[in-house]
Amino acid sequence: MTLPTVMCALGRCETRYAPDERVVCFDLAARQTETGIAVSGRVQSAQLRDRVVSSVGNATEMVETNIDVIEEHARERTVTVGVAPVRGESESDAERITEILYGASVTAFDTEGAWTRVRTPDAYLGWVRSEYLVAPVDGAFDHVLTADVPDLVDGVETVYAGTECHVRDVDSHPVIEFRTGTTVRLEDAVVSSLTNAAMVSDADSGLTAQAVVTNATRYLGTPYRWGGMTTDGIDCSGLVWMAYRLAGLTLPRDADQQRRLGVSVSYENLQPGDLLFFPGHVALSLGGSDYIHADGTVGAVVTASPDPDANLDRDLIHEPDQQQPTHHTATDRKFEMAKRILG
Repeated sequence: MTLPTVMCALGRCETRYAPDERVVCFDLAARQTETGIAVSGRVQSAQLRDRVVSSVGNATEMVETNIDVIEEHARERTVTVGVAPVRGESESDAERITEILYGASVTAFDTEGAWTRVRTPDAYLGWVRSEYLVAPVDGAFDHVLTADVPDLVDGVETVYAGTECHVRDVDSHPVIEFRTGTTVRLEDAVVSSLTNAAMVSDADSGLTAQAVVTNATRYLGTPYRWGGMTTDGIDCSGLVWMAYRLAGLTLPRDADQQRRLGVSVSYENLQPGDLLFFPGHVALSLGGSDYIHADGTVGAVVTASPDPDANLDRDLIHEPDQQQPTHHTATDRKFEMAKRILG
């Protein structure tokens, strides 16, 4: 078996068994040695390693394998900072692919220097600084904060909306407990329950389209930031993810993953909360042709419509200190499809 043949075998394995690097680790290399060919690196699971070994090892004994399985290093961790950037590589200047919030449940795998590879709550694989991770405490963390709360936890400037917690009453006062082990009191706890189902109807869960839309409008004016998940910066799929997350339902992280959910609906029959898909982009319907999205071109979360005369202020809900929505036409975007998550 020649080196090109081995590399082709690895390529076939990756294409068949690990086509999405966002969710499956397949980091292998082949090189020529004095005695034959060596294959080394890391893969997600023992099953994936066995498939690789079978693919490249049956033809000749000249292929040696040294493949680490990252799941064998798996341990549960949580996050000690308000928001931790998740990088595509174990470097500070690597692409920010998403973010994880204080007290989130993550699975930690292998390490490289000051970085740890983790699986995030939205199933991404990426790298986080190891200093941000600690072992979590046990508990049923089945609620999320629905608003940013500054100075809630010592050493954390802001605990952001979407942060998971457990809520219990102590002496008739709500107590919020986080996976870090920190417990705090809030006079008016702003939380919602998490729904674990991948897709639900509002009749089953108590979710409503209006709640999803209201959550999205809280981010109006938020700067656009690739990989962002907070009011400091958010991207298009992050906005959709948060709008549903704050209502209690966790969706996949990216637009191409989100478009696989729900049932298809026509543009003429859009309802609030439906997902609108454009090339490489997702938006949230406000009903009719109106929608809200994190627009990288405008650089912020805005409302939009193909109709230049649309009045988008009419049904939106605003916090007292929130700026009015920005309207612009989006005639340069080509509508592809729409999906309904809530039946």
